[in-house]
Amino acid sequence: MAPTGQCGFDCYIGQPGEQKFAGTASFRPGQTEFVSLMHRNKDRRHLQVTLFFPLYQSVADVRVGLKSEACPAEPSPNDGEGRIIIYGSSITQGGCASRPGMAYPAQLGRSVNLKILNLGFSGNGKGEPEVARVIAGIERPAALLLDYEANCGGLTGFAMMAEVLLPELWRILGTEK
Repeated sequence: MAPTGQCGFDCYIGQPGEQKFAGTASFRPGQTEFVSLMHRNKDRRHLQVTLFFPLYQSVADVRVGLKSEACPAEPSPNDGEGRIIIYGSSITQGGCASRPGMAYPAQLGRSVNLKILNLGFSGNGKGEPEVARVIAGIERPAALLLDYEANCGGLTGFAMMAEVLLPELWRILGTEK
């Protein structure tokens, strides 16, 4: 996996659903601190900036530098109807993506005006009933993507999904099959 995927930051500019790539933090692997210029606003116009955090490295502190004349404001909300919930494996989490913004939930989030809830767990998303209960409690779901079969082992994983997670979700939602 590329160091920028493990430890880097991505910067995108634009309104929800219209974001364009602006830059990636550049650093040397092994550094615990670094400074990186990811975008320069040459036009001095108001921009909405989205930062995608590292996929595998924890972050203790982030500071964003602005010129003294900059006027920070609240971002435009993702105000579409509901949320897209994605539950899955390390691929969902962003494993093997070259940069944080290239994880498929991040890509989806830039193309729609909905909040994306990435519930990807590297090696641990296995469709447990406890997870189904948490997912069923999420307000305003617009869609649920289940992508954890890779953690469960082929056809056995599909059978596990059909026998464990889906019936639990149907039961919780009051639509038992």
